[in-house]
Amino acid sequence: MSRFVHHELQTSDTAAAKKFYKAVFGWTYQDVPMPDGVYSMVSDKEGVFGGLSGAMPGMPPAWVGYASVDSTAKAIAKVEKAGGTIAFGPEEVPGMGIFAICKDPQGVTFAVWQSLTPPPAPKKKAAKKKAAKKKAAKKKAAKKKSAKKDDKKKATKKKATKKKATKKKATKKKATKKKATKKKATKKKATKK
Repeated sequence: MSRFVHHELQTSDTAAAKKFYKAVFGWTYQDVPMPDGVYSMVSDKEGVFGGLSGAMPGMPPAWVGYASVDSTAKAIAKVEKAGGTIAFGPEEVPGMGIFAICKDPQGVTFAVWQSLTPPPAPKKKAAKKKAAKKKAAKKKAAKKKSAKKDDKKKATKKKATKKKATKKKATKKKATKKKATKKKATKKKATKK
């Protein structure tokens, strides 16, 4: 599935554009030397989200959205088959990706971008996964603790029951012994008489 992943301003005056967008949004720039000039990476508080460069030949100054694609070559073929045109490219940004600037049948400019590096794992999903794992571990630990508590209670109850039974047995044995001793004494007395 394709979606816009990068926004680029192609302008006739990069210095004036940088000054304007910094004043309006507080954006910062990191200049990267390229074979045909300087490309400025544009960042906000969350990180890099776009770029700024001189307008490409035959292109008016404008913001261009870059849609991610699996293959720039296949995307170009689809653009042309659907009635669009290719305004620039394809061109490789060494080690990063391959792009082409396209126009839809109404003349609206957009770009396609094939990344040559694997995308980073989404932070939110990773954090959610981590929180879910932590929650599951806590739940498991609580369950284990509860089971241990129950086992301890059962063991204590069993011990108490066993103690009671042993005590009862001992008392019964004593009573039986006393009875037997009493019976013997009574028998002895009767025999003496």
